[in-house]
Amino acid sequence: MTDQTQNAQVNPEALTPEQKEAEAKRWTEEEFVKIQKYCLSQGVQPKRVIQGSSQCLPPALGIWYVSSTTKNEDYWVISGQLPTDLAPAKIAENGREAIRYFYMNWQLKAANIEGQIAEGKFVGETAQTQKAIADNLTQKAESLYQIYRNDQLWAEAGL
Repeated sequence: MTDQTQNAQVNPEALTPEQKEAEAKRWTEEEFVKIQKYCLSQGVQPKRVIQGSSQCLPPALGIWYVSSTTKNEDYWVISGQLPTDLAPAKIAENGREAIRYFYMNWQLKAANIEGQIAEGKFVGETAQTQKAIADNLTQKAESLYQIYRNDQLWAEAGL
């Protein structure tokens, strides 16, 4: 890694357009490997990513439409600076609606964890760990909601 690239990681504004493009490409390639591994860990055999349906905002977010050989079903996979997750493609017609699904799903998961803590199903250190997980899911869901509702961002993406 060059000094210029290291400095650019500290200050993204210092990147030239070519460096920004190279960083976005590098991030996309790394995320592609990450989502492939995640899919496999969830029992989903990815075939390919459908580029025209996928949307990326490096390094924050990628919403990927993944064609799968598993049950002949396609999936939406979300990754980036948030939990990697997947859902059947039938939950949304496009990336923006898939983001909506994920933020709502994460809010429900966080609420379920908090409910289990309140019912005493988690105690001691486990309760603290589960509370941290719920808080993280809630925070990530709120961030995702801000992206979902940003009409200007989606207009720039052509949606």
